[in-house]
Amino acid sequence: MDLDRLESFLMLVEELHFGRAARRLHMSQSGFSRQIGLLERSLGVRLAIRTRRQVQLTDAGVVFAAKAARLLSEMGYVKAAVVAMRTLPIDS
Repeated sequence: MDLDRLESFLMLVEELHFGRAARRLHMSQSGFSRQIGLLERSLGVRLAIRTRRQVQLTDAGVVFAAKAARLLSEMGYVKAAVVAMRTLPIDS
C-alpha cells in the first residue's frame, strides 16, 4: 500500500466525487479510479459505493479514512522531524 493511494482515497472522502477528486490531484478520472480500485483490491474490501451521481463510503471506508488520515498526519510529522535534521553534521 503506498501513500499516494491513501492520499487519493482521502481526497475522495473529502469530495465524495471521483471527477472532482481527480481534478484536485491533477489526475485523469480513469487514473484516479484505478488508484482507488487498486487500494480496494490490496485491502480486499470495498471502501466506497459508486453510482453515477454519488459516492458513499462503506463502513470499512469510514474506518479506513480515519486511520489513513492519522497515518498521513504522522508521516508529515516524521518527515518534518527528519528534514529539520538536515543542518546537523552527518558524522557519528
